[in-house]
Amino acid sequence: MHRCFPGAAALRSARTISLLALLGGALALAGCSKEEGSSKATGATSAAPDPAGPKPAQTAAAAEKKPASDEVTFKKKAPAVGDKRVSTSNLTMKLTMTLEGIGPSPKSISVGKVEAVEKNEEVLAVDKDIITKLKVTYNSKSDVDNKDGKEKTKSYPVVGKTYVLESKDGKLAVLTEKGTPAPAAEASIVQKDYKQFGKKDDFQSAVPERSLKVGEKVDELTTALKEKMFAGEDEKRKPEVQDAEIRLASVREVEGKKVGVFDVTLKVKMTEEPLGMLMDLKGQIEVGVDDAWARDMKLEGPITASIDKKPNDKMNLSGSGTMAMSMGSKYL
Repeated sequence: MHRCFPGAAALRSARTISLLALLGGALALAGCSKEEGSSKATGATSAAPDPAGPKPAQTAAAAEKKPASDEVTFKKKAPAVGDKRVSTSNLTMKLTMTLEGIGPSPKSISVGKVEAVEKNEEVLAVDKDIITKLKVTYNSKSDVDNKDGKEKTKSYPVVGKTYVLESKDGKLAVLTEKGTPAPAAEASIVQKDYKQFGKKDDFQSAVPERSLKVGEKVDELTTALKEKMFAGEDEKRKPEVQDAEIRLASVREVEGKKVGVFDVTLKVKMTEEPLGMLMDLKGQIEVGVDDAWARDMKLEGPITASIDKKPNDKMNLSGSGTMAMSMGSKYL
């Protein structure tokens, strides 16, 4: 049921989170930052969402796993009207940055981010293998920024509400349950969460139909990861996949269902002039053997940040930290 590569949305979010945080931190240290938006600032003792994310929809990775075989052939199943799932997505980032050239001594700043969302989805209409109409209920959606121990929580008006998404003529309409257009502020949030809605599932399409052996590098998925993960992005801001590899690690049974577990390595460079960030991530994706749907994904690793310093620039910024993200789908 996924319409894009697992993790792509989280990485797109990570670019905005991290690069804007870097810029905001630099401006703050320079004494010229401004707070905007409808976020609520709190003290360091404010409760943040559990980095592990919402728990009602237990992901496949958390369930009992048993080895199944050393070779597997995936079958592709098209989405069907009535298909339902609970999806979760989580992102945790921490960065420590040092800024030089704006005072007598270097200054440092620490920033963090925790995002978590849980949704119920039901397919209402399909066109061949493409979902064209979907009912979505936001069970939860949280977003907490942390800068030098001070937290700012962003509220989302979509929480607790249900929407109907419909793709027509390449455009995404967001309606309320009654069929009327959703308020603009709410529709904007939903549209960002479903940027690839109404398009072919690039991940499932790339899963080979030939037999795969445990330990085998899957060139089809690796190539698609490099070329399709950020499809549709503005070319000027499009993240660059510098290196990637997907390899079948094992075949297991999870809750009575056979899944293929793929090891993933991914190196992504994101740029928002003059700032840049490099993510070196590793993890796994679990894929159903009977449908080729991604069921669980976890990636984590170090991140580094820097500024594109010109020859005559006095200011220099560097930073390092960690990022972890996960995606889970429980099909009902």
